[in-house]
Amino acid sequence: MFIKKLSLTLLLCCVSFATHAKKENKSETLHDFCSNLASKKYQGVEGLPNILVMRGCAWMKAGIIDQESEGHFLSAARKGNGKPASPEWIQEFTKVGDIAFKEAETAEMNKNKKEAHKKYELASHFFYMARWPHMFSKESTEAFKKHVIAYRKAGAYLNPPIQELKVPYDGKTIVAHLRLPSSDKPLPLIVFSPGIDDWKGEMNDFINPMLKAGFATLVVDLPGTGESEYRLAPGSHKVFTAAINFIKKNPKINADKIGFYGLSGGGYFATAMALTNPNVKASVNIGGPVHYSFTKQWLEETPKSVYATITRCAGLSDKKIGHDQVLKEMAKISLAEQGLVNPSTQKAPLLTINGEQDFIAHRGEYRFLDEKGINQDTLIFENDGHVAPAHFDIHIPFSINWLKKKMMVR
Repeated sequence: MFIKKLSLTLLLCCVSFATHAKKENKSETLHDFCSNLASKKYQGVEGLPNILVMRGCAWMKAGIIDQESEGHFLSAARKGNGKPASPEWIQEFTKVGDIAFKEAETAEMNKNKKEAHKKYELASHFFYMARWPHMFSKESTEAFKKHVIAYRKAGAYLNPPIQELKVPYDGKTIVAHLRLPSSDKPLPLIVFSPGIDDWKGEMNDFINPMLKAGFATLVVDLPGTGESEYRLAPGSHKVFTAAINFIKKNPKINADKIGFYGLSGGGYFATAMALTNPNVKASVNIGGPVHYSFTKQWLEETPKSVYATITRCAGLSDKKIGHDQVLKEMAKISLAEQGLVNPSTQKAPLLTINGEQDFIAHRGEYRFLDEKGINQDTLIFENDGHVAPAHFDIHIPFSINWLKKKMMVR
């Protein structure tokens, strides 16, 4: 029997994101840092912003960065002064991305498919790092364009390959990536929403386990990011409603077995889909904002990079309309302010997963949903941070099993 309100306190493989008064002991390499997580030997990695360190461990574990490419990765970060979005950071990561892309082209000419795929994927990742966390400049926008090209080339080598769909909605176009495992019958589908800084080209670590479990996957950038032509705004969850209405007509998709999975900012849309969309049978929110994360108090406490990124997604600027007006407009994006947090109209069960030490989204969001009576299961890791990255190996398979159970997929 599934235990409702499941909350785990796991004291393994985690790292504190707290600020220390004394000088932090930092590792020279990601490999060394990630290998010593349990002992907490290090508080970070030299030259790499703390916000990216745990992600680095996830990238190494997934094989996106190996010990060979780690040197290029850390060298670019250090030459970029550890400052994402700065001209130096963009230049250095674009440079190593260009090298990997050329190596991929050479491997492709030599008909070495395995090496071509590896290098295109690496180039895609380096270009992603160049534009991270958002396209704040002409140079970061150019880096993103290179990322899209490299990711599409890498996607052609995937099994199953990426199929790019263009869905018309509200006079614009939703660009979505569909992957279909081989099957002689209609497939259950998981719709993915990435975050405000990680977009659809960075979701394979989550997509691949879903494919292995027999799900088709559809990935859509959340409004205000990637190739999306829409802005993060009240009602912008309807972009995903439109994508679902489109894909459920595909004869290869079982329209009665559609789930949703949102990571970070995408968790906001996972929650919205559970609350509003009758086509969604189960939804997973990994560290997503819901209400508190859009309040004035939180937005003035959150890291400046997060504030800049999320307001950029909403098309809002302190310089253009003033800080107070930006805060007023951001508050309207709260699902509670839109009147959507209502258990009597909830359409699907929700699973919320996060780390209790989150400093990017408000750590009290899952409690807020509980207080409002939302049908929700929770998996919270006491000593992990935003989206619980130190425990991906636990909560990704957990999510898959939960989705199968709720969607009645065998």
